[in-house]
Amino acid sequence: MMKPSVSAAILAAGTSTRMNEMKQLAKIQGTYMLKYVIDQVSNHPFQHIFVIVGHQADIVMKMIQVEDKRVQWLVNDQYKQGQSTSFKLAMEQARQYGDAVMMFLADQPLIEKETVNIVLNEGITRVQEEPFIVRPMYEKKEGHPVYWGNIHALDCSAVNGDEGGKTLMEELERMLIPVHDQGVLVDVDTCEDYKKVNDLMKRKSPSTH
Repeated sequence: MMKPSVSAAILAAGTSTRMNEMKQLAKIQGTYMLKYVIDQVSNHPFQHIFVIVGHQADIVMKMIQVEDKRVQWLVNDQYKQGQSTSFKLAMEQARQYGDAVMMFLADQPLIEKETVNIVLNEGITRVQEEPFIVRPMYEKKEGHPVYWGNIHALDCSAVNGDEGGKTLMEELERMLIPVHDQGVLVDVDTCEDYKKVNDLMKRKSPSTH
């Protein structure tokens, strides 16, 4: 059973510069992509779910209606300075409620439910005092979501730019878990990515999410 101190964070503040539309509001199976990802994350028993928005935040929050009371919108006014600002905001918020957070990216709608379960279970059963991460790996490539443990002891001061938590990941002890889920690597950055994701979604059964 999951410890109540684990939160989830969905990073969704980007400007979608390589797409013709806001990718947060691009449609995936008839649903806004960000809403789709929020719904998928909501299938898991996280204590809190933080959704970090920035670019046209007012429009995004108006268009996406969420009934789950665990979901909290966080507006990152510094989103133009890179993903690291969203990462720090999410980490700061998660620390107020517990000692672990699982980070998701808003443009990765293909991650399977079982993958999240595997990473989450590895994280909550790991016993150590130092900060650590657990992340999935597909065909020897590391992906998302990423479980961050013992975050109260984590120094985020060196995180900057558009690298998110990559710099910290290289410094921490980490557990890599092989999964049969290409969704941990597939993100929507371009119109071609968007078409590819929609094509893949059509081939997948709803039960696999």
